[in-house]
Formats: sequence, C-alpha cells, structure tokens
Amino acid sequence: MADQDLVPSDIAEAVRRQGGVEIIVGLPSYNNAGNISAVAECIRQGLRAAFPGRTALIVNTDSGSTDGTAQEVAAVAESDSIRLVQAILPARDLDMPYHGIPGKAQGLHLTLRIARMAGARACIMWSPDITPVAPEWLGMLIRPVVEQGFDFAVPLYARHKFDGSITNGIVRPLLRSLYGRHMRQPMGGEYAFSAALVDRYLGQNVWDTDQARFGSDIWTATQALCGSFKLCQVQLGAKQQATSGTPLDLGTTLGQILGVLFEDMMRNAAVWQKVRGAQPIPVFGVAPDSVPATVTFDVRKLVDSFRLGIRNLQDLWSAVLPPATLLEIRRVANTPPESFTLPDDLWCRTVFDFALGYRTRSLSRSHLLGAFLPLYLGWLASFVCEMQSATHAQSEVRLERLCQAYEAQKPYLISRWRSPDRFNP
Repeated sequence: MADQDLVPSDIAEAVRRQGGVEIIVGLPSYNNAGNISAVAECIRQGLRAAFPGRTALIVNTDSGSTDGTAQEVAAVAESDSIRLVQAILPARDLDMPYHGIPGKAQGLHLTLRIARMAGARACIMWSPDITPVAPEWLGMLIRPVVEQGFDFAVPLYARHKFDGSITNGIVRPLLRSLYGRHMRQPMGGEYAFSAALVDRYLGQNVWDTDQARFGSDIWTATQALCGSFKLCQVQLGAKQQATSGTPLDLGTTLGQILGVLFEDMMRNAAVWQKVRGAQPIPVFGVAPDSVPATVTFDVRKLVDSFRLGIRNLQDLWSAVLPPATLLEIRRVANTPPESFTLPDDLWCRTVFDFALGYRTRSLSRSHLLGAFLPLYLGWLASFVCEMQSATHAQSEVRLERLCQAYEAQKPYLISRWRSPDRFNP
C-alpha cells in the first residue's frame, strides 16, 4: 500500500500543497502544554537559522493530550518554507505500566510515512520535554545528514558522571559489544536520520510489538547499527528536561529497557554474532565546559538493596545464572559498602545470562526483568563507590574499561547463545 494511502488525507493534502519537503521534524507529544510551545518555537527558529529558504515540515503527533498541548503547538507561527501538520493519535491500552509518551511508536511510524511520501532528504525526532535553551542544537544535529551524507546522528549531551547510569552500565557497553560501534548515548529522544534509514525503519515488522511501543529510541539506534549506515555523534551541551511531576519507577523503567534490548538481541542475532571488536564513530563539535548538576547516590542504601535481592531472589536467579556466578555474587555481597566492588567480568556475564534467560524463557519474562533490579543497584553501588572522587574524564576512562570488558566477555555470550544448555546447572 502506498504511503499516501496510510497518511490522513488532510495531512497528505497539506504535504502536496507544500510542493516538496526537504526536512521533516517529528515532534511527539502528550500533556506537555507547559513547555511545548517553547519547544516548537525553538524548532522553528533552529530550522530558519540552519536551513534558510529550505522547505521543512514539523509533524506533531499528539497522543490525546487533555491539557491543550495540541493547541499550544498550533499557535506557533508558520512561514512560507516551514509548515506544521498535526495528527491526534487514537488512544491505546497498554498491557504494562509505561513511562513516556503513549503512542510514541505510532507517531514515529506516521512521521516516517509522511517523510517518505514527501520525499524528504532528512528527518529529525525531537523530544517535547527538552528545555529549549539552544535553537542551534537542531541544526547542529541534522546538518551532518543534510550536508555530509551521514545516515544517523545522535547527540552527545554533557552529563554528570552518575547521570544516565542505565545507559552507562548496560545500554552503551552492551550495544557496543554487540554491534561494534562506539555510540556513547544511544538512547536519547533526539536523533536525525536519512531517507535511506526511513526506508529501513518502515521495512521492519515491529510496529505492533512492545519492542516499538516501549523502546523506539533504542530500536531506531540498533537498526542504524545493524546496517551499513554512516553514523556520527554531535556534541551539544547540558540537556535540561521539563519535570512532569510524576516520579519514575526505576524497576519499571529498567525492565522496559532490558526487554527491548533482549528482544533486539534475538531479532539481530545473525548480525551481532559475526561482529568482533568495535570501531569509533565520528564526533562533531566541542564538548562544553559547563558541568551539569551533581547527581548523588547513597552507596549504603544501594548495597542494602543488592543484599536484600540476594536474600529474596536467589531461587529466581538460580534459574538464570550458573552456580559459579551465584557464588561470586554472594561473595561480593559480603564486601563492606565503603569498599564495595562488583567486578566487570562478573557484571558482563550477569547481563549476558539474563539476556539468554529471556530468550530461553528460563522463567516468566516479567519476573526475570523484575529480578534484575537489585543486581543493577549492586553495579551502581560499585561504580559510585569507585568514582565518587573522580573527574568526568576519569569516569569516561572507567566506562571505556567497562565497554572493553563487555567485548572481552562476548565469546561467553556467543557460546551460551549457541548452546544454551551447556553451562546450565
């Protein structure tokens, strides 16, 4: 079926009236009225400054906001070269708790269809809750795609050494070991991509799966990593996000991220099993001098949660982890909080074992994902304890060693993946 048959008729007509679009900006939204008009204005200013005279279309896909978000976006002024279209997405019932924009994958899917129908050269997805302090960021991120032939550009935001710990401890090193590319922040809500990747995304049969619904940001990155696409990273600055007033549930967030990563591993096993080593990805721009706000953790509380997990979850863990790994974890638990250390090789094997347990359904997948939280808190306690007095540069060196440990343990993952019963108790 042609893309124009899958795009709402009023939007298709607006695209036709535009007479060709070079750049598409996707702006998903859900109850972002307090911030969204400033974000939309930031997008408009960024487009005008970076690409004067080029035709661009802002595609706002709203997931049924009840606070006037869509009206706030609609009030942003258009120009001859920059137009706005909006689509209200039908509400969907989710089978599990979800933090983020409901219907975000639907919005991405529609944005991709519009992009292909319009023949756009490049697209960029932009978060509705990012504080719009730098309109030039949009141009900096999408310019490598429009002007230099890159297929996928992701931002490098300045972060405190303890910010983004799920990314640093799991997502970044795991994807690097699997796909062989040094992508430092693969899970952001902002990224730019080429028409070639639009075709790649639309050709994947994932749009009605949890992989897309709960992890479109991860999935778009791994699709770029899997193919022969030209990737880059762009230094931007310290990212500020508007607060929603709803505290995140760490266990739910971690479970959703792991579920998407593990599903991705199963889908792409034929690709990542052939990859050895890792290559750098070009970085554009200069890292800012400003230091983001301090992020603090109570190591003792993290260690206590880790030890509580050992007491309460050993039966579950034993269905996933080999006996030798469980023994090492128990030994680590006896370490005093002030010198608490979870060795890199043990951590990597634990992540790999849970990925295998997810694949083989050693136990209920929801139980498996939930049982991982105390182990993650143990790794976080170890990292915070070791890096408490370190500079940002020193923490990056430490994370590089962790990435190398994941790569060194990859043969273990491949052996278990190919012969899952080999090391089972």
